[in-house]
Amino acid sequence: MLKIKYITILGIILFTSNACKKFLTKTPNDFVSPENYYNTEIEANNALLGLYTAFNDNGSGLYSGGVVSGWVLPTDEIFRSSNAGVNCLTYDATEVSISNYWNQCYRYINNCNSFLENVDKVVMDKKRKEVLRGEALFMRAYIYFLLTSQFGDVPLKLASTQSVYGVDVPFTPSKDIYTKVIADMTLAESLVNDVDASKQQPMRVSKQVVRGILARVNLYMAGYPLLDVSRYQDARDWAKKVVDAGKNSLISDYTQIWINIAKDAYDLRETMWEAEYMAPQPPYFRASGWGGQTGLGIACPQANTDVGYVLDWYKITYSLAALYATDTIDSRRNWNIAPFYYRFNSGTWETPRDSLNTTAALKAQKVVDKNPGKLRRKYETVRPATGSSGMNFPILRYADVLLMYAEAENEINGPTDIALDLLNQVRTRAKCANLYSTTATDNNFLIIDADSFRKAIRAERARELCFEFVRRNDLIRWGIYVETLQNEASNFQTNNYQVGMSSVYNRVSQKHLLLPIPISELSLNRLAKQNIGW
Repeated sequence: MLKIKYITILGIILFTSNACKKFLTKTPNDFVSPENYYNTEIEANNALLGLYTAFNDNGSGLYSGGVVSGWVLPTDEIFRSSNAGVNCLTYDATEVSISNYWNQCYRYINNCNSFLENVDKVVMDKKRKEVLRGEALFMRAYIYFLLTSQFGDVPLKLASTQSVYGVDVPFTPSKDIYTKVIADMTLAESLVNDVDASKQQPMRVSKQVVRGILARVNLYMAGYPLLDVSRYQDARDWAKKVVDAGKNSLISDYTQIWINIAKDAYDLRETMWEAEYMAPQPPYFRASGWGGQTGLGIACPQANTDVGYVLDWYKITYSLAALYATDTIDSRRNWNIAPFYYRFNSGTWETPRDSLNTTAALKAQKVVDKNPGKLRRKYETVRPATGSSGMNFPILRYADVLLMYAEAENEINGPTDIALDLLNQVRTRAKCANLYSTTATDNNFLIIDADSFRKAIRAERARELCFEFVRRNDLIRWGIYVETLQNEASNFQTNNYQVGMSSVYNRVSQKHLLLPIPISELSLNRLAKQNIGW
């Protein structure tokens, strides 16, 4: 199974018990002593590759924990059927998972700082060294982007310390954090390899990845709470650079994206950047540090490891099903919303469910208890498929870049032919009808002004990017998170669907636009300040 190079360099020792202990004592969670490292180019490369464990390390990495955990829920596309816990808006500043996430972010930031402070002393080719510097700069900036988009004002630490937890460190305004993020990412874009020249693996950062994430960062700045609308131009320009480079494209079959991800059949034309995982190998099915949660919950639940062990975590909302019902030929619908469930019946584990082919089917409550189907473990190549998954998590896809470009273009110039073409590229791949700015045979596909295009792009992002955990931040930056969840609460009631969830969604308030600063930070840092409402 092909995986990122650091698994070959560092991770192979996972597969004997003594070596596993040795590996874990040197994991970049604790990082390496600068006095004993950075002596050779090989050590510098290994140290950089260790930084990437911020995304997948030992089940507590950002994309095996916090980013795909409860505080990305609930939304108008997915929910977890429960009445309490971090998934259900009952958390507060004492929530352990939020504290762990905060601490993980600052531990990885400290590691990045240490790398940037020590890489200069390595004797190696200057250009190759600058590539490493660029990747580390980007990694630190990206983690700060995650922090400030979720917590608002946070401490800005740009130098390593013996302890990763700062004492009496002032909180920097989120606007200034964003400014630093953009400055570091822009510098990183000039330093890192181009995607062709570097033969990138999915986790390694390329110019195209940096450009796409810069488009995302600028869109966040343009929206709530900063509302710096001048950033739409920057978002458009960075997304345009990705498109104009001609190195990325949509693959023709939407479903093949997810089959490829399950099989580790990498295709960086579409999935530009992935958090990388490796399927646990015997006898470490549950103990291996490389397994993730990507395929563990965003799928149909069942316990058979020949098909792929999946927990009964998530269900789809009525609103998401209704979005697909407006485009009845949408090829994404019966992939993203599984039209089956798992039950051993006549020799097969995959049993059809009622389809969502028509609006009438929705009204007949055929949507009840549907599960996400986007990530299907049956395509994983390692068996048995146990409690953790080797399936990568897609952080950035080319379809997202096209939709960000279209959104920014519309906010600057209205629904131009450029904006419509970008949006229609995504719709065409999904077998959906094109949207038009003048006449259309069906008014559902007629765009008459910037506001109607704005509504169309918001719907399309849900259809295309559902369960990729960008929706909550989308709703927040659009300024409609509270309103949207309150509307979804009504949907549960009026459509007689998971009625108990209406009380969960009605808990939403303005305070939920940011996470609470963890109580652990407040107790250690006398300069810390709690977010409003917490």
